[in-house]
Amino acid sequence: MSLRRIVVALSLAIGVAACSVSGEEETYKGCTSNADCNYERVCQIETGKCVDPVGDSMSYDSFTSDAYDASTPIDTPLLPETDGSGPDGDDGWVPPPDVPDVKDVPGELDTSSDVGGDVPIDVPSDTGMDTGKDTSGDSVDAQGDVVEPLPILTGHIVYRSTKGLSSVIRAVKNDGSEEPFDIVETSSPGAYPACSPKGSYVAFRSEAGESIELFRVNGDGGGLKQLTFSDPETTAGKHVWSPDGEKIAFVRGSLAFVSSIDDAFGDLFVMNSNGSGLAEIGAEVAGFKYGVNWSQDNAYLVFNADQGLHVAHVESGVVTALNVTGYSPVYSPNGNKIAYLSQGVHVVGAEGSDGYSLHDDFSFYSILGWKDDSYLLFVAHEGGKKVFGIDVNSTDMEPKSLALEGGSFTLSPDGKLIGKEMAAGQPMRDIYTSEIDGSSELNLTNSAEVDEDQHHWCPQ
Repeated sequence: MSLRRIVVALSLAIGVAACSVSGEEETYKGCTSNADCNYERVCQIETGKCVDPVGDSMSYDSFTSDAYDASTPIDTPLLPETDGSGPDGDDGWVPPPDVPDVKDVPGELDTSSDVGGDVPIDVPSDTGMDTGKDTSGDSVDAQGDVVEPLPILTGHIVYRSTKGLSSVIRAVKNDGSEEPFDIVETSSPGAYPACSPKGSYVAFRSEAGESIELFRVNGDGGGLKQLTFSDPETTAGKHVWSPDGEKIAFVRGSLAFVSSIDDAFGDLFVMNSNGSGLAEIGAEVAGFKYGVNWSQDNAYLVFNADQGLHVAHVESGVVTALNVTGYSPVYSPNGNKIAYLSQGVHVVGAEGSDGYSLHDDFSFYSILGWKDDSYLLFVAHEGGKKVFGIDVNSTDMEPKSLALEGGSFTLSPDGKLIGKEMAAGQPMRDIYTSEIDGSSELNLTNSAEVDEDQHHWCPQ
């Protein structure tokens, strides 16, 4: 039940008296604070009158500061105990305008409503990229700067944990020193949680009505917020945080064009991390977009469209074709090179020049990432899925097997550790870490009854 419906029911029960009406205009009593008004009205400081919190000539910002705070824990009492301190013998509490429905449990996603989940939402009204400060839905300080939640996920790995039909996004310390903990439930088989670069938020996918949308939640499970609002039968595909954590890039397409549960073919968008400032990138480029990654300076996106690689300058929206055929592009840390796949592993200059092949003898490649500006890690099948490394500046182009075998691999942000998902002698997968050479392997989750996958490194 929404907060507004609770208030209406209580007001009927206790018989709160309304202000008297004289002719067509209602008489409003004088006030110095909201406590001087009954439950239906608030104190407007400019006039010193108790007024209705609606109307074209007034805004809630002009009232006294009893505004609703969506970050308040839901287990906080919705109404204070009645003590008769109000001017009409009530408790003096003033309801905020247009309070959204929220779930009874913080951080638990409810997709039962026809708007895709009873979560506090802030629908973006702008249609172009906002390159200035936009704090919609964020906590701000006195200077208007965004105050992020505490980076409690630093040193963690986030992942999806599934038992039966129930899925939860969890976090665990990457050294195994603490027990895993729950962050938020998700209803999507391809949640793919992604930790923000500062360790404050997790972005993830979940079903919302007939579409799959992006959501953001604080590391402690609070502050759940829907970021995207799509047409039915659409899905938000791969989502990637910018290195500074200010923006999120993602692909949105029809459910009919889902390449796998973790990605989709469609149109490329960038938005601020709170869901505002939504803008399409590369609308003039033919073909579906996918395989999106950021440059480390936050200025560029590289992506695939119609089998060709393209680079977009995010602020201006200018897109440049690299004139190479490939997919899954990844910028080097200094932004000078782009590694990509095309019947093997290849490297090209950031402007599309000086391209060359690293290796094409193996099959089923995927790129893990760059250990540094010269050393690239990738996965290939050679009698099983294995991790290989290669020095892109060396005259010896023979990749080195790193003695790592198993499931889905990831590279830590500092390029020193490997994460992987593997079922070792049991039907359920666990999350492991190890050194790049495969030594010091550690099982972080070690559960025989729960399947754990879709892991993502938080800052270390």
